[in-house]
Amino acid sequence: MTSLNAARDSRSVSNDNAHLERFNRTIQGECLGALPKDTKIINRNLPKYLRYYNEKRHHFGLNLQTPLQVVRSY
Repeated sequence: MTSLNAARDSRSVSNDNAHLERFNRTIQGECLGALPKDTKIINRNLPKYLRYYNEKRHHFGLNLQTPLQVVRSY
């Protein structure tokens, strides 16, 4: 598994919140909505989903690439 680190400082990009809200909605719709409301089950499945999201799932906003493909292209 590849580890990605985000660099942050005190400045905020104006649309950061919109991107995070969309990410949360995607996780809820594609992962959490299909799971029972059980913390142990969620904690077991969420890392699997995040690996899929970053390494396998194609994103229209990234020209149908995965986030990992985009990061590796730099």
